[in-house]
Amino acid sequence: MLQAINLSHSFEYSLFSEVNLDIKAGSTTAIIGASGSGKSTILHILSTLLKPKSGEVIFGGKNLYSLKDDELLKIRRQDFGIIFQAHY
Repeated sequence: MLQAINLSHSFEYSLFSEVNLDIKAGSTTAIIGASGSGKSTILHILSTLLKPKSGEVIFGGKNLYSLKDDELLKIRRQDFGIIFQAHY
C-alpha cells in the first residue's frame, strides 16, 4: 500500500539514511525512537508534506514525488489521514 525505498534526509546533520519501509493495507505500524531521531520527519515525508533528500515513496504503484501538485492534493484529501501532534 505505502512503500518507502532508500529514504534519506538531513538538515544541518544527517537525520537518517537508506530507510526502507513497506506498510500493508490493514496493518498497524509504529515508528519509535529517541527525541530528534527523525520520527516526525519521516511521517512528513510519507505524507508528502516534506520531500526527502533522496529515495522514493510509492503509493498505489506511483512514486508520490513524481506526481503533479493537483494529483498529490487529491491523494492527501482522499487517501491519507493526518493528525498532527500539535494543532495548527
